[in-house]
Amino acid sequence: MNQGGRGGTLSSLDPERRVNGSAATVPIFDAWRSTLYSIRKTTLPTVPTSIDSITIPDIMSFTHSHEQFLFCNTNAQHKIIAFTSESALKILSKNHHWNVDGTFDGRFSSVLWNHFDSIGERSRTNNHLEDWHRQLIARIRVHPDLWTWFNEIKSSEESVMIRHEQEQAQQRTTRPKKAINIRDDAKLKAARLKYLQDQDFDSYRKVLRSICHRYIDVLSHSKDSSDEE
Repeated sequence: MNQGGRGGTLSSLDPERRVNGSAATVPIFDAWRSTLYSIRKTTLPTVPTSIDSITIPDIMSFTHSHEQFLFCNTNAQHKIIAFTSESALKILSKNHHWNVDGTFDGRFSSVLWNHFDSIGERSRTNNHLEDWHRQLIARIRVHPDLWTWFNEIKSSEESVMIRHEQEQAQQRTTRPKKAINIRDDAKLKAARLKYLQDQDFDSYRKVLRSICHRYIDVLSHSKDSSDEE
């Protein structure tokens, strides 16, 4: 039984109960929360109070697999600290599609973000990134200190590498698509093929409207190339 995210699971007390016959004397997590957090802080370096005082300890420069993790640490006026491993960079370099969670204020043309030619080949949205972002905030708060952030990204890197190794060895995803998304992809691919054959935009739009929460009537608000001044 899960303890609601408060310090682990109740099942972790099973050994105590089996050995001593009871877990009644084990302190409830809420009663020790502040003490435990204080103890954990003593195992971490002092939180820097300025950019100039940031010093990354050697022990924090490597992943759990002892691979170099401190990728960039400039001493310039605008200090930049970046963490990644060479293994992760190699994996990233082999991917044709990179997803970024951010706001770009319409700086990129529709050619770059349009998914018409990649239906069924890549994610239609960046919802998975938004979900990851929400989980991250839930784990480390909105404005974490440097070491809390470091521990999180180090654990995240380890988790990603484990999933990648499993997927490569077993040739199956660790996060399969939901059945409804698979069906939607099939509908979109069929609608795209039909549109390319008969150029019936109204028919194509009906399929989109049945799947999307909202859609943009592109044709009614766009100019034909011959109408441009």
